[in-house]
Formats: sequence, structure tokens, C-alpha cells
Amino acid sequence: MAFNVMDMVLKQLTPDNINAVAGMLGEDQSKVSSAMSGAAPAILGGLVSAFSEPSGRQAFERQLDQADGGIMDNLAGMIGGSGGSSLVSTGASMLGSLMGDNKMGMLASAISSFSGMSSDSTKSLLGLATPMLLGMLKSKGKSDGLGASGLIDMLMGQKDNIAGALPPQLGSALSGTGLLDGVLGKAGGAATAAAAATSAAGKQAADKGGSLLGKLIPLILLALVAWLVYQFLIKPGDEPTTSSSVSSAGAVQISDQLELLMGQAGNVLANINSVDDARNALSSLESVDRGLGQLVSAAANMPSGQTGELAANFAKLAPPLESAVGHAYNIPGARDVLSGTVDSILRKLKVISEG
Repeated sequence: MAFNVMDMVLKQLTPDNINAVAGMLGEDQSKVSSAMSGAAPAILGGLVSAFSEPSGRQAFERQLDQADGGIMDNLAGMIGGSGGSSLVSTGASMLGSLMGDNKMGMLASAISSFSGMSSDSTKSLLGLATPMLLGMLKSKGKSDGLGASGLIDMLMGQKDNIAGALPPQLGSALSGTGLLDGVLGKAGGAATAAAAATSAAGKQAADKGGSLLGKLIPLILLALVAWLVYQFLIKPGDEPTTSSSVSSAGAVQISDQLELLMGQAGNVLANINSVDDARNALSSLESVDRGLGQLVSAAANMPSGQTGELAANFAKLAPPLESAVGHAYNIPGARDVLSGTVDSILRKLKVISEG
């Protein structure tokens, strides 16, 4: 499978690492997980946007040189005691150098609203996330023999994967700031906002009950609206598009993102062992649900000849996800907490898998 920078990042955001960050910030684990799920693609998207200017590339080279490629090997130890405050301060300076204080402030405000974390905690989280991400990139560069310029080229080639991992609500909140223009383009904010509306409408329809078909019709209609908005806004002035169909490369990326989201949902559900765990997991599951809302729109635009890998990935990942759902639902009281969000996830997966 083709390399996906977001897969690399999310694999490092293990429950232990999220717990370590949550403990340092004094914030709920689910809020920290949600904030990290938005901060990681947003910071990487900000880097890609900055690369359009020589000064942005130079800032990345300077900060990469200072980064610790082994930071994720013992994150809990590094942020314990006074080490955490020092790392936050260093990371805030790095981020300010990479994107500017004004955009850093806008990013902190958007992530605070998205995750429900306090403003101060969100700023500290960004201060931690930046050296973590730069450390991961430095480690990747070392293993692949890439210097700063090679990593810049790699990230420039990862635009679609970064955009695909960005929660719709966060993308919408940051549209117009210029922070994500490098990965979303001029039409990205509108398309992302439409995808957010699609996801919200799907959940609202699910909550009203009724037949499965009745629940899916509003979701499919709004997915079509999201696609139309994107198509009309991306025309003259942006990169040319000659077909309304998803390209072959785009189809692979959709399949990769489906695997990532299903894997995330399965991991979260498999780690639920109490009602409190279920409540804490809701934020992460809602993030998966929002991501699938985006994929519904994208998958609906795939020609039938390109759905083979998507169907194969779904078939491979469905049994472990079903097992994880069964595990979580068997915890006394957990089903009542989880069913609304989990059932919404399963309905979106059904739409995607059936094309």
C-alpha cells in the first residue's frame, strides 16, 4: 500500500501517548484525542501551505534541524515534570516560526472550539504536537535517507491524504485564513463545510428513527450537494478538472482513508471495558463518523470500475470492526452510550461499501 503520512502520524498517537498528554494538560482523554486528530493534519497542512514561499521552506529546514527524531520513543518520560513545560515552550516557538503567530492563534481558537478544550490547554497541546510531528518527520527522513528538501517534496505529494484526515468542521472553521490553502485550495473551505453538513444531516436522520432507506436518503442527497458545490467552485482559476469522476489515484486514497477510519473505530471500541470508557470514547468515534461523512461524498463519485479496492478493503476490515462493536456492546450499559454514534458509523459504511 502507498505511503500515507497520516497513517504514520496516527499510529504514533497511541492511547498511552494520548494519556500522557492528557495527564500533563489536565484535560479529558477524549478531548485530547479529538484535538490531536484535528491538530495533526492542520499543522501538516499549514506546513504544505508555507512551502509555497522560500521563507516557509527555510523555516522548516531550521526547525527540522532542531527536532528530536526519537521524541516518540519515550514521550511520557519527556513530558513528565518540568520537561513538559520546556517542550511546550519550544514547540510554540517552532510553530510560530513555521506559520506565524497570527495563524497559530487562529488554529488554536479553531481547535479549542472543535475539541471542547480550554484555550490555554489547546495552545499547550499545539506546543506539544509541533515537536512531535517534526520528530516523526525527522525519523522518517532518517529511515528513508531524506533531507529537509526530500521531506518537503514528500509532504507536497501528501496533500490529498492530509486534507482527507482533516475533520470537516475544523476545515470549515479555518477556511479563508490561508492556513490550509496548500492542501484544500480555494474551494476547499466550501467543500469541507458542505461535507460537515452532510455528516450532521446523516446523524440527525439516524436519530429520528424509521427505515434504513429513509435514514440514508437525506445523507445521499446532501452528499450530492457537497459534490456539486465542489465541482462548481473548483472550475476556472484552480487546477483543471476534465471529469467529474474520482481519479484512479483518488480512488486509492479513498480506500486508504476508509481503512484508516475503520481501524481507528475498531481500536477505540476494542479498548472499551466500562461505561466510563464508552463515554470517553464518544469524541473519537464522532470524529470517525465525521470523516466517514466526507468519504460518503467522495465514494459516491467513484466510477464502478474503480470500486474494487474499496470493496476489498471493506470486506477485510468489516469482521474485526464487527467484533470490536460486539465487544463494546457486551459491556453493561455501554450500548446505550454508544449506539447512536456507532450505528451512524455503520450506516455510512454501508453506503460506502454498496457504492
